[in-house]
Amino acid sequence: MHLGIEQGKRIMDIQKEFNTLYPYLKLEFFRNLSPQNHLSAKAEKIRPEELIHKIIRLKDPGSINIDGKRTVAQLVEDFWGNFGLSALVFRKSGNLWIETSLTDSWTLVRQNKIGESFSTRQGNF
Repeated sequence: MHLGIEQGKRIMDIQKEFNTLYPYLKLEFFRNLSPQNHLSAKAEKIRPEELIHKIIRLKDPGSINIDGKRTVAQLVEDFWGNFGLSALVFRKSGNLWIETSLTDSWTLVRQNKIGESFSTRQGNF
């Protein structure tokens, strides 16, 4: 599975495509992330309505591999290395979304399953 990245797309288009495959994960994009791709006081979330061409200079369309065997770290690296987009993945945990930076070596499938597990339990923590 690949996410297409092209000039006419909006951030929300990418987020929706990703979320269709991984309903307990979400992608967020930021300006001014810290060098280690962590949220900081200076980080500014990019609005979902933003068009890709307003954020980055994209010469040619491309894609990001979002196969379930890939890790969060690999996904984040690809967004930055291939397109200059600072992305973070968040996992659903009950009613909260938590940043996955401490578990970025986990695969997307594992992250999604953990998110499902924590979100579908009815107070059984």
